Amino acid sequence: LFAVLEAYHPRLQHEFRLLKSKQLLLEDQDCIQQGANGEWSRFEITGIWNNLTSEGCSKHTPVACAMLQEMKERGPVAILRLGYSAMQPRAWIKPHYGMTNTKLKLHLGLEIPPEGCAVMRVGRDMRSWVEGKVLLFDDSFEHEVFNTCDVARVVFQVVLRHPEIPSDPAYKAVVRDAH
Repeated sequence: LFAVLEAYHPRLQHEFRLLKSKQLLLEDQDCIQQGANGEWSRFEITGIWNNLTSEGCSKHTPVACAMLQEMKERGPVAILRLGYSAMQPRAWIKPHYGMTNTKLKLHLGLEIPPEGCAVMRVGRDMRSWVEGKVLLFDDSFEHEVFNTCDVARVVFQVVLRHPEIPSDPAYKAVVRDAH
């Protein structure tokens, strides 16, 4: 999956810029960002509010939808959702954690400031994104994101079902309720 994401980097970057120019990014409403200092906005490709195709993908994102199809064809990993995520300068996503350990997140760096001023803390580890490369993390660990840069940090996020978690029917019901 990493290779597919990284191969799509330039096209996803262009598609993000089109979404931004059309003002289709929505300010995040999760109450985990520090709103006074900067904005965190997203576009959920698989969000039901985004004019979905019959395949469950936004009509506004043909590049991301083609990539999603290619990822599905390549392997048995369940893709739960995907989207663009942009943090404006001085934004802070407060410490939080996912509701379940059944998900892993992939972030492809689309527009990454060169100064190393956009960082994510997961547990005790600090990481920076690299433009065109994938960063993998388990969001069931406490994490937060800082963008102390003068420019935005943009990633493309893929949320996967953790491949090492049992997939019996009773467990799937819990996962579905927690998602």
